[in-house]
Amino acid sequence: MNQCVTEYSPAKIQYLLKEAGLTQKQIARELGVSEMSVSDVINFRMVSRRIMREISKRINADHKDVFSWYFDQDRPQRPSKKALIP
Repeated sequence: MNQCVTEYSPAKIQYLLKEAGLTQKQIARELGVSEMSVSDVINFRMVSRRIMREISKRINADHKDVFSWYFDQDRPQRPSKKALIP
């Protein structure tokens, strides 16, 4: 089974959001979704292209880079914890 490697771990995404002065709650409110949905996308537990694009936009990164585990494969798989680059 192929493992996708991503340079954006959930912790890095959260750090970059904090650096940008944003919270998951703010993003959720602006998108009209629950804070849990935003958290689940950040932590690779849920797929929502719309939320992925918005999170990436807020950290000034391309959504295909931030969530490469989803966009780089024919059959998307969430990365294992071992596959995340620190």
